Amino acid sequence: ADIDLAVKDLVRGAFGHAGQKCSATSLALIEKEVYENPKFIQQLKDAAESLTLGGSWNPSAKVTPVIRQPDKYLERGLTQLEEGESWLIEPKMINNNPCHWSPGIRLNVQPGSWYHTTECFGPVLGLIPVDHLEQAIEIQNSSDFGLTGGLHSLDPSEIQVWRERVEVGNAYINRTTTGAIVRRQPFGGWKDSCVGPGSKAGGPNYVATLMDWTETGLPQLSGHPSDEVLSTLSRLSQLIPESKERLVAAARSYGYWWNKEFSIEHDPSQIHGETNDFRYRRRPWHLLRIQDVMSVDFEQLGLMAMACQQVGTHFQISIPENADWLSKFATETGQRWTGFEFVIENQADLIKRLELMKGGTMRIAGEYDEFDFSPSRIGNVPILPTQPLANGRIELLYYLREQSVSETVHRYGNIFE
Repeated sequence: ADIDLAVKDLVRGAFGHAGQKCSATSLALIEKEVYENPKFIQQLKDAAESLTLGGSWNPSAKVTPVIRQPDKYLERGLTQLEEGESWLIEPKMINNNPCHWSPGIRLNVQPGSWYHTTECFGPVLGLIPVDHLEQAIEIQNSSDFGLTGGLHSLDPSEIQVWRERVEVGNAYINRTTTGAIVRRQPFGGWKDSCVGPGSKAGGPNYVATLMDWTETGLPQLSGHPSDEVLSTLSRLSQLIPESKERLVAAARSYGYWWNKEFSIEHDPSQIHGETNDFRYRRRPWHLLRIQDVMSVDFEQLGLMAMACQQVGTHFQISIPENADWLSKFATETGQRWTGFEFVIENQADLIKRLELMKGGTMRIAGEYDEFDFSPSRIGNVPILPTQPLANGRIELLYYLREQSVSETVHRYGNIFE
């Protein structure tokens, strides 16, 4: 990494707006080769201590008061260390104002410790030493939250590995983690940093989440579905020939929109000196709960299965009891069709299982008590509209997560080759 630029962005992200932005840098995972370098530590200390403190009316102030007196979490983060930690800079209250604190930097924060797992929303930064990039990614992704994350590196291979594995909604490379701009970096997180399907504010799909969609005709745009979708389509056409026209239109629409929109990265802003890629990442699973095995819509099953297959999401169907129609989804050898996994379980067992499942979406076919499937019971699992759509531009959104990746591609004005 370019240490000068990394320190600049680290301090700006941690202490700008007094660390109160939801995207503020509250933790830095630093390779020990850098962490144990006294020059780096001194440079970081000098940079943070040089920030101007002042009231909100002072235009030159970089660290202003927090909006309210610190709660118990921020107060602890500003005043108490955990075992093995030490202060690089100990925060101080300014002019006896309980809302105004100087920047604080905690050294040797341990993975899994209180500070690592608690967001304080204030001018305090914790440093976690790591052995290598793989360990840093593992620690970064271990969080139940996933709003923003950043990387400073000049190694293209390191950047590529991190881009493919980071589990956040807004990812930043060689720049600060704050300051998202509408369209350039549509804003919104993953995991418990979002509610509902998770379309990003300022992105191309946000308005779609505020609408109820109904289908008045079959989609007209046609593309090439995946081989797995074509195989399932062939079997479904034999099973429910009366639905063949809609299933064929859906498969072609899913293929069209996957190839045109969802499988590629987009940079509509085209800013010189930076890239701002908007892209989609497949969710790990989609679950359909069928409450009554005697009233099953095979066309709906087929649409969901083909959509999941097109994007690469695992499709699972939960049913309360065995049913004769399950045999329709088995081949001559007794194996289930690719794309269909059935789990026979009662509702209580399903709810217990959902508590441990992360990152997916679900639908429920049939009547159910909303409390039974509330976030307090199953966690942050979005429950989608029951009726799947044949239009891939809308339907495929339910099986994908959106991600913004913003990268500075110059150093001091010199564009990377």
